[in-house]
Amino acid sequence: MLKMLTALLGVTTVIVSLSVLFAGGGLLWADAALTDADGFINTVPMTVEIDGFALVAGPADVEIPSLGALDTGEIATLRIQVENVSPGQGIFLGVGDADDVESYLAGVPYAILENVEADHLDLTYRTDVTGVVPLSPTDETFWTASVSGTDLQILTWELESGSHSFVVMNDDATEGMSLEAVVGARVPALQPIGFGILMGGAIMFVTGAVVLAVAL
Repeated sequence: MLKMLTALLGVTTVIVSLSVLFAGGGLLWADAALTDADGFINTVPMTVEIDGFALVAGPADVEIPSLGALDTGEIATLRIQVENVSPGQGIFLGVGDADDVESYLAGVPYAILENVEADHLDLTYRTDVTGVVPLSPTDETFWTASVSGTDLQILTWELESGSHSFVVMNDDATEGMSLEAVVGARVPALQPIGFGILMGGAIMFVTGAVVLAVAL
């Protein structure tokens, strides 16, 4: 009976270790195969047609514990690349406090980003509008980070605590947009986490194999 239980424990450990090894290997593969030269994993370029004055992603509630000397960029960095498809039409991309963004776009029709898929964006629309026309986003001062211009615009944002919303608009606040977007994320810890999981899986596999050998 004891040998049977020992053998069962060994087999179970080996089976679980294979799943752990697969997870660790998957993270290492993603880090090696999917990241660009700057370390970002990106979606494919997506062309998006927007009715309304803006595309809004958020609010995103972020809580970061005290990290001491560790830079938040060492946890994760988000990069959004957008370009207006309409020739000569400038585009604005900014991130700000969610309450400030909501106040700025109060009564304005805009698209809400629900989810980012590998090759498209899932959108819904705000319908409780009053016909208000927003001021140009480049004239507002509440943005914590923003870029604007007529060519490709790139916003790189390191995680920070708070409630944040990301906004894409025509830089002159006109209605209707056609844009191309790429969303990417950089997680520097992805490789060490993958190695750690892989090593843990290897130790589990060896332990299970030894236990199984003893039982047999």
